[in-house]
Amino acid sequence: MKEKIIYYLGIVSLVVLSLSLAIFIIIWSFPLFRLNLALFNLHELVGLSPNQIMADYRNLIAYLNFPWINDLSLTYFPMSDSARFHFYEVKQLFLFNDRILLFTAIFSIIFINYLNKKQGLWQLAKSFKVLQFLPLLVILVLLFNFNQVFTTFHHIFFDNDAWLFNPSTDPIILVLNDSFFLLCFVGVFILLQLFLWLFYRLGLTQLKNNRER
Repeated sequence: MKEKIIYYLGIVSLVVLSLSLAIFIIIWSFPLFRLNLALFNLHELVGLSPNQIMADYRNLIAYLNFPWINDLSLTYFPMSDSARFHFYEVKQLFLFNDRILLFTAIFSIIFINYLNKKQGLWQLAKSFKVLQFLPLLVILVLLFNFNQVFTTFHHIFFDNDAWLFNPSTDPIILVLNDSFFLLCFVGVFILLQLFLWLFYRLGLTQLKNNRER
């Protein structure tokens, strides 16, 4: 019974680690933002050069991710108090994700070592055989119903309407548009599927080795 609890906790930890790491990577994927900027010529909407927009975006990402940066200061984009408060709330979520990433990474390393010592890595193949395809289902939902998913996401994580930006007072929303967030969400679940597949392959490798002995 104890071993089963450890195993299931370990699987949960690996899944959460994979999701948290995927979020972390996408947050820092500046090329993704630049790609969306170029695809839709968003710089024309705000009257700024791509380099000016990227400079403020880097400042925004630094503020959202570094706990020692307390003030959000952008050079080219004006910002209302409501938008500033929303970014503060987003910062708390990002920092929470960092803590989750650290905790699950430590627990997952211990769990993998535990399985390896018991020659039990093959069990991962069984657990992730189906799990590895779940992100695909989420991606399909995102592609066909992103607006509803995006709205529901904000209602779950924010208990106010500060996330509803007015482009006239907060033009940064014109470059942080729906297509960019769709790219981010899809990117997260593509990475999640990759990580789950890697755990499946790890288990499958030991399973094949055991059969060859």
